[in-house]
Amino acid sequence: MLGFIFHKKRNDVHRMLVGRTNRAQLRDIEGHHGRGPTRAGWTEVVWAVPCQSHATADYSRSFAAVTRDISSEGIGLIIHNGPVSEPRMIVGLHEGADSRRFLLCTLKHCTPLAQGFYQVGLLAEELIEMSAAEENAIGQAIEGPCVAVEVSAANRVRVG
Repeated sequence: MLGFIFHKKRNDVHRMLVGRTNRAQLRDIEGHHGRGPTRAGWTEVVWAVPCQSHATADYSRSFAAVTRDISSEGIGLIIHNGPVSEPRMIVGLHEGADSRRFLLCTLKHCTPLAQGFYQVGLLAEELIEMSAAEENAIGQAIEGPCVAVEVSAANRVRVG
């Protein structure tokens, strides 16, 4: 029974990521010949929450990340928040104007690039439902600092 539930969850994840991969590949019709599942370049700002599990996630540690690529199996991210040491990550993807879909992913690698950036490889395992309170906590952790920066920049006066 548990095997069936696991495979259903993986199929749901697979179906959602295949749709995004197909849309990304239509924009880049040349294709990609690489290892593993077909990867497509894909750039989108996503929400990221490193965690041990969904149940124990600390949403105050959420940050914005930029996707690098996508496949039917997972997502590659570029981050600037330091290395990720937690075994899992929740990734929030835009789904329409004001909604998001959330994936629970397993960390496959966190490779240092340069200047404090890291490339993160994630295996997408499960679509998860987030409560409004959880989603608001993530949004507040991510959007809060951005709002403060915009306000302080608006208060600057340029003296010529």
